[in-house]
Amino acid sequence: MGQKFWQIWVVAGILGAIAITFILLAIMGLDGAKPATSPDPEPVAGEEAEEAPPEEIYDPLLDGTWSYSPGPEGPVNWGKIRSEFELCQTGTSQSPIDIRAFELVMERPLVSIGYGDAQLMVRVGSDRFSAVVENEHTFMLDGNTFRLDRIVIHSPAEHRLDGKQMPMEVQLQHQGAGGTLVLSLLLNAGPENPSLQPLIEAVGGYPDTPIVSASTNLATLLPGNLSYYLYKGSLTHPPCYENVSWLVFKEVGTVSRAQLASFQSVVKNNVRPIQSKSRDVEFYRLD
Repeated sequence: MGQKFWQIWVVAGILGAIAITFILLAIMGLDGAKPATSPDPEPVAGEEAEEAPPEEIYDPLLDGTWSYSPGPEGPVNWGKIRSEFELCQTGTSQSPIDIRAFELVMERPLVSIGYGDAQLMVRVGSDRFSAVVENEHTFMLDGNTFRLDRIVIHSPAEHRLDGKQMPMEVQLQHQGAGGTLVLSLLLNAGPENPSLQPLIEAVGGYPDTPIVSASTNLATLLPGNLSYYLYKGSLTHPPCYENVSWLVFKEVGTVSRAQLASFQSVVKNNVRPIQSKSRDVEFYRLD
């Protein structure tokens, strides 16, 4: 009996010691599971939290994987360079075209021009000219409003009228709920074009200054007679997206030989060849 009592007393003592150990650990906060962490630093008064840099938007006109020159990077191979450029090879409504036959449409769609002094960020390359429009200018067609996004200049022209190729073409690319709308202004050699001069001067700094600011009055850049050809086509550069509305003005503007020489001394032959001619073209006479 005494021996059994002694055994019970020993077990009770051991259990008590274990219980006391757990109590002490709980009091000291040493639970053995969570590592010690330092508190987050308090923000300093007057300091703003750093913002993540904005995600860069892909601009195909700045993509150096394609070019206008013959060879593996040239127009006939655009569709093979990247999967995003596939339509350049497989598309069925590609641009530019030679406008020869058209359907005369007598009804006049609603046209409203909201152009003025444009602030531009011009990017120049040996075969690229792209001027991003930094303030708002709009063009309304058939009740759809399109916002001017950029101005692209090609020399010689990409579109042709009855087989004739002009020495320059100014393309004004718009975006809106109705998709992409591009206004095309063909220019022939003649008197100096004052509205074009700020853009020509922007080319002169290349290659030392490939990005420059410029401004011009877009309203005076357009022809006096707004009669135009309208057809469905594509972008004339990769990724060659289709379902683009092309509005090509019938009236041809002018560019001086000096202006042409200045532009072509830097931007050389940035032209996509003529695509399929089997296209429905409408003509709207607005005179």
